[in-house]
Amino acid sequence: MAEENMERLTTTSDKGGVAFTFNLDITCDKSEIMKILKLAEKLKEYEDLEEQGKLLKLPCAVGDTMYTNLSMQGWRFKKKDRPYKVKVVFVGINGVDNCMHVAFDNGCMFQFWFSDIGKTIFLTKESAEAALKN
Repeated sequence: MAEENMERLTTTSDKGGVAFTFNLDITCDKSEIMKILKLAEKLKEYEDLEEQGKLLKLPCAVGDTMYTNLSMQGWRFKKKDRPYKVKVVFVGINGVDNCMHVAFDNGCMFQFWFSDIGKTIFLTKESAEAALKN
């Protein structure tokens, strides 16, 4: 799941530290300047990871509640009970179409792809209900 890269705000300075990619006029106490430097160092770390493909923005985390309208033949779910509340129990990263496994209240588990979000699995109950109306 590639994120669109934003323009970098930090770079490596001539001395190997962190530098901003824009002019910044800092007129504050030295202690405040040190806080700004710490923020810049952390931001640079994230920007470096993003450039290396090691920073991902996930649509969900393990433990999150999501909602699905999907029901399979033989399941004892009633259509009138849709959307079904599920809990994310696994997030898998494969670089193509990342996936999540979710557990239903009855213990059944099912796999969804990140590309299914907004189609068959939803981040909010409201969005799942809206999809049922279409």
